[in-house]
Amino acid sequence: MKRMLSVLMVVALLLSALLPVATAQAEGLKYWIGVDIANQRTTIYSTADNSVVHRWICSTGKKGYTTPLGVYYLPEAKGQERQEWFAFTGSYVKYCVCYKKGLYFHSILFRRKSDDSVMQSSIDRLGQVASHGCIRLEVQHAKWLCDNCPTGTKVVIHNGASDPRIVEALGGNAGVDLTTPLPAPKYVQSLYLDRSGTVSLNKGETLKLNCTVFPEEAEARLGWKSSAAKYATVGADGTVTGVAEGTATITVTSQNGKKASVKIRVVDPYKPTGVSLDRTGTVVLNKGETLQLAATLSPETAQSDLKWTSSKKYATVGADGTVTGMAEGTATVTVKTYNGKKASVKIKVVDPYKPTGVKLDHTGTVVLNKGETLQLAASLSPETAQSELKWTTFNKRYATVGADGTVTGMAEGTAMVTVKTYNGKKASVKIRVVDPYKPTGVKLDHTGTVTIEQGKTLQLAATLSPETAQSELKWTTSNKRYATVGADGTVTGVAKGTATITVKTYNGKKATVKIRVVPATAKPTEVPAAPVESQEPAAEAVQPVSEQPEAVASEADAVSGPEAPVDVQVDPPEAPVQSESDGTGEVEG
Repeated sequence: MKRMLSVLMVVALLLSALLPVATAQAEGLKYWIGVDIANQRTTIYSTADNSVVHRWICSTGKKGYTTPLGVYYLPEAKGQERQEWFAFTGSYVKYCVCYKKGLYFHSILFRRKSDDSVMQSSIDRLGQVASHGCIRLEVQHAKWLCDNCPTGTKVVIHNGASDPRIVEALGGNAGVDLTTPLPAPKYVQSLYLDRSGTVSLNKGETLKLNCTVFPEEAEARLGWKSSAAKYATVGADGTVTGVAEGTATITVTSQNGKKASVKIRVVDPYKPTGVSLDRTGTVVLNKGETLQLAATLSPETAQSDLKWTSSKKYATVGADGTVTGMAEGTATVTVKTYNGKKASVKIKVVDPYKPTGVKLDHTGTVVLNKGETLQLAASLSPETAQSELKWTTFNKRYATVGADGTVTGMAEGTAMVTVKTYNGKKASVKIRVVDPYKPTGVKLDHTGTVTIEQGKTLQLAATLSPETAQSELKWTTSNKRYATVGADGTVTGVAKGTATITVKTYNGKKATVKIRVVPATAKPTEVPAAPVESQEPAAEAVQPVSEQPEAVASEADAVSGPEAPVDVQVDPPEAPVQSESDGTGEVEG
């Protein structure tokens, strides 16, 4: 029992606390709001007699976000204050008034926080469900509600005229026509220009701005204004004139303060924003020649006097951009407009007749015969180069050179011949002078060991190197007891034994051959019937000398008979006979 009494006391206290609040909400309030989600209408009623003050088309929550039915009072809690602009995901709204936590009366949607960015689709959908539970109104209607319905204003959200909530609010007057809106107000709700952002306008040209009034039937008196008339002016019909370079904001305003604006950036179409040359980088120009440079202004409409300058004396430039090469070197040529725009190119002046190099038609080491001549030819680089040539030789004792590059071999040896231009470019070649008649070697037509018979002769022949070589030959024998040699190279076998025959040139080149002298071989004769004492059969006594061992040949010495023809036997060479070297690297035969 005590518990029940406690509960009743709490309820009584709560009721006593709420009653003054409801009474306070009703005191001093001129309007209350009815929202019909069945007909998508918002009506403003007078608290005095429930008469209709305004009735507007609206958009309430779509499927899944239905605007909640019930009776509410406009709050003014923290975080639910009224706001002129409110950001939703991807859009903005104006004049927000919260009727329930998280749900608002507000305007149609805007793409950005700007009056000229209204989303037409949100206007088109007024009169249909479209929101996420909020109640969308035209901009001027949302503003009226925000300005005239303070905290505590009652909001009745109902579903048609027979909904008990609206019937009770109207004092039991069911079936009232809640669909017909009142006549649209005649004042301007918003203005929209056909240009937005920043618009470029040429100096001296005009641009007509067009303004759209919303709603269309509103009676509008528009005024136009420029924020900076020194850059752009605007007429009463919205015609903007570019006066000078700069930016001005053009604003149109209705009689009730609605505005729309656009920025006008005035540019001078004849003022250069840049200049470029038809040549870039480094351009090579011959000394004494000219080059015509051409400059292009940006934009295409730009106009300007051009000033041409050169940084160095190596090249000059005329008022028309004609560059003249004066001397070897590099200069920077610059063109400049009246407002400081400029472009540059490097001019490298070269002397087309100045040699950059010289080369000879012979390189390395050239062999030249003593007493003969060689014509050297020099070529200059570049092909246009010109220069007197100076020819010199490092050692005139071996070779001389004439003013025309003719080299003469004077004596055996090596000389360096050099050609030089007036500016020090040079090329050289080695000339090795040789004596074409001087032997570099000699060889015999026999080598190794040659066998001849005693009393017989052998003609030796000597060959000089090179083929042009000439020399008196000196023949000598190492042992006249066994073999002699004549001045013409004829060798005579004197006695059994071995001698070395040497041939020698005037400059010491020589070749040798060994001569082995053997006893002469007897001619075969008829033998008497009586047996002759002999240690060997007679047939063996007439064998050719070349086939008999040395011991048999000795026994044949006792055989007498007429002189036989010379029988020269050439033994296989014991080893190649090496001649002495004269320092040339060639081996004598």
